[in-house]
Order: sequence, then C-alpha cells, then structure tokens
Amino acid sequence: MESNKQNLVFRGMAILVLTVIFPLLISCPLFGESAQRIEPKYILNKVWTIQMDSLRATKGSPLQIANNLYLADSTRHDADHNMSISLEKIDITNGEQIWRSPPVPYSEDSSVSEWNGYLFIHAIDNSYNDGYLLCYDEKTGMQKATIRLGDSIEEAQDNSCWGSGMASTGNGLYWGSVSKRVNGAGLLYFDPTAIDFTLSSEQVQDIKPTLVVPTNLGIRTCPVEDNGMIFFLTHNLKYKDPNAIQSQLGAWDSKDGKIAWMLETPYFTGRSPHSLDVVGEILYIIDTTSPGAFDKRNGTVRFVNDRKNSNPAKKFHLGCSLISTGFTVSDGKIYYTNHMHSSTPSITDIPWDMVYNIVCIDAETGDLVWKNRPQGVFASLGTFPIVKDGKSYWVTDCGLRVYDAETGDLIGVDDSVVSYGKEHPAYYEGIMVFKDNDYTDNTSVLTAIRI
Repeated sequence: MESNKQNLVFRGMAILVLTVIFPLLISCPLFGESAQRIEPKYILNKVWTIQMDSLRATKGSPLQIANNLYLADSTRHDADHNMSISLEKIDITNGEQIWRSPPVPYSEDSSVSEWNGYLFIHAIDNSYNDGYLLCYDEKTGMQKATIRLGDSIEEAQDNSCWGSGMASTGNGLYWGSVSKRVNGAGLLYFDPTAIDFTLSSEQVQDIKPTLVVPTNLGIRTCPVEDNGMIFFLTHNLKYKDPNAIQSQLGAWDSKDGKIAWMLETPYFTGRSPHSLDVVGEILYIIDTTSPGAFDKRNGTVRFVNDRKNSNPAKKFHLGCSLISTGFTVSDGKIYYTNHMHSSTPSITDIPWDMVYNIVCIDAETGDLVWKNRPQGVFASLGTFPIVKDGKSYWVTDCGLRVYDAETGDLIGVDDSVVSYGKEHPAYYEGIMVFKDNDYTDNTSVLTAIRI
C-alpha cells in the first residue's frame, strides 16, 4: 500500500506542491517587480452558488451536456483523508441539483464521461489503489457498476487513466495510460457492453481494457474525439534529444478500428493533460514547449511555433503550464495560461518583464497577440477563459480577471475569488460557472455568474 501512496503522491505532485508553497509565496517579496498599480474593480453578478464538499475535483473538465453539468464532489482533500465521492447533476440555468449520487468510498481520478446513457469516472479506492471505473445511470445518478481494470491491483493500475480524461465514441471509451509493463502503455479502449448490469453495483467486476495503440512512453495527455476519430499525443520527456524517442501525434479511427494517420513531432513533450482540441478542420496543440496546429484529416502542419531553442530572456515563452486545463479558441485567437509565476525570476534567469502567465496567441500563426499577469504574488495557472462579447473572463488564484479579448486591456478584477484552476469553467447562455475555493477548510463554492 505504501508504494501505491507514493504513486498517488507522484501523480498529484503539481497539486501538492502548489498547495503547500502557495501560503509561503504570499509571504515572500518579489524580485524585479515594479510598484503595484491600482487595478480596476469588477463586480460579480452572481446567479447562484452551491456549497461543495470538495476543494477541487475531476482534475479537468466537468462534463457538460447542454444546460446540465456533471461533476464529482469528493472529500479526498479533507483533514482526515477519508475518501468518499458523489456525482452531481446540476442545471446551469438555476443551480438546481437534479440528483446527487450516494457517496462511495472512492475518490475521483478523472473527469466524468458519458456513453449511451451511462456516466463513467476513473477512481481510487481507500487503499490508494487506482485503476477503478465507476458507472452511473445518467437519468437517476444511481451507481450501476464498479469495475477494476484488470485481474490484479497491479494490472488495474497499469490500465488507469493517466491524463484525467476520457474520449467517448459510439463504440466505447478511450483513454491514455502510462504502464510499467513492457509495451503496455498507450491508447486504451474500454467496451462498456462487457459490463454485467445484473450484478450489484458494490460487486467489483474485473474487466480489462484493450490496448489499441501501443506506445513507448505512454500517453499523459487526454485524447479528444471528433466524428469518431480519437486524436492523441504521446509522451516525450527528452524532446530536446534528437536521438531520443519522439512524441507521436496520431488519429485512431474508432469506426474502422485502425490508425488513420500518425507522425513524429520533435516539438512537444505530451506532458500537459489537456493540450489537445479540435476546432473545425484543425487539431490544435498547446503543449508545455510549443503551440501548434495540424490538419485533423491527415496531420499536415498548419503551424508549429517552436521555441525550444529561444532565449527566454529575449523571447516570451508560449508553452502552456504543466497543469494546464486546456485552452479556448475564439474569433481567430487562442487563450490559455502558461507556467510562469511570480517566483520565476528568483529561481531562473528569466527576467521579470518576460514573466506573464495569461496568454493570447494568433490561431493562424501561433504568434503572440497579448499577455498579462496578476499583480503581486501569483502561481502558475491551470485554467482558461470564457470569451463572450469581446471580453475574456479568467478565474485565477488571484481573483476573477476580465480583459478586452482583442487587446488584452484589463477591464477589472474581483479579487475575492480564489480558484486553484485545474478545472474547466462551464458556460451556458450567458452564465459562467466556476469553483471559488476555501483553503481554510478544503471546500469550495460552485459559483455561477452572469456575463
């Protein structure tokens, strides 16, 4: 069990580090920062709030279908570390809790995904073993099945979802794994029709997923689905070494059961969990090293803004944060956050005037359009904005920040909001939903505002 705990700590390292050092950062002076300016205020127009048990959950995008929001509420980060998890279905328009599933002794390890009227979420049990898949009825919220992803704890852990998100198609679920077994890592496929729904939901069923695309170093980035195609980016920690294994960008045709195309990409690390998205005919990548865009039909490069050999003291870094929760593409621009934070100048040779963590780039070229940052002490962010009516709304650990989406001019800040990020905000017909965190008791308030 001790090794399982160590594995869990490793996988959640980014969360733990920021949680621990954040109070310390607040008390530390900054090096090279000019005197703080008075920022304009933004007044929230709250529609509804819901008190949550969880400080943060799902580690990615809460599932949204029209006006319905599906998310996990867990006690994983409470003082006693007594794990329990419930799923919730919430109407975004009015905050009504349509249902809340009875708590079970697990904790979330992925976002919620939907398949054919069922909801699925990867989970960790109270012995810190991952590799479980919980299944719920979408209409009622009742748990229908508990699946262990292998015939043993070790095999199930190898088959667990590393990137914290699944892609759903007509024939099942897909996710990326990082396995300790030889040739055991890559893109996994799970067939939900293999579940025996006549069994009790408490009875654990051992069902193995199928490895459909083996890779050398596994997949840490969440795959994305578009019209039956599963797009994926493999891991490549040594991307600067021309003799090392390169990342592979590929498309798996779930209808034909074969690779549609795949190419090596010497520009990316494949480390950030939510670095892929399809918009129209373009597959966008916002990686920790470089942004890029590819033709989704064949992998043809539209642009790759390779900054791996640039001088960070002279050229602003366009890579995303390691804990990035994705990006927004709107009106020819891409909005996201990168890994710069207020202590960067004191621990690197990057000067203060290159330290910005709120970024907008051109969706055609990948060139920088504008950049900004909170004042004072700020962490490496892991979120992206909602863009509406020429404004971009960013929920950060330093407040809700509102910018002119075109120019980057700051419109206003509500510094009462404290959000860790690492979860997508939700949006429906003028209502934006996000978590406002309370670190004093490790809970959060799900907050809806009108924008």
